Amino acid sequence: MNHIDNQYAFNDGYHVTHHINSRIHWTDMPYEFMNNIDKYAENKVVVFDNLGFFDVGLHVMLGNWDTLYEHYVHFGK
Repeated sequence: MNHIDNQYAFNDGYHVTHHINSRIHWTDMPYEFMNNIDKYAENKVVVFDNLGFFDVGLHVMLGNWDTLYEHYVHFGK
């Protein structure tokens, strides 16, 4: 979430909303994400702030776990 790629990739960073309701239009995904944040926390969804899809993949392949941890969104509890 919160990455510039979302403006060019149909809000792909909020794709998890599609798994709750597959009929959500891509422009509504950030809004729906915020409205359902309790469901994501409950289900322990993995979310990164300010990292794009390819950034996450690159850091995983390179083993940059510290960078991923810095961008990981902790929902609490």
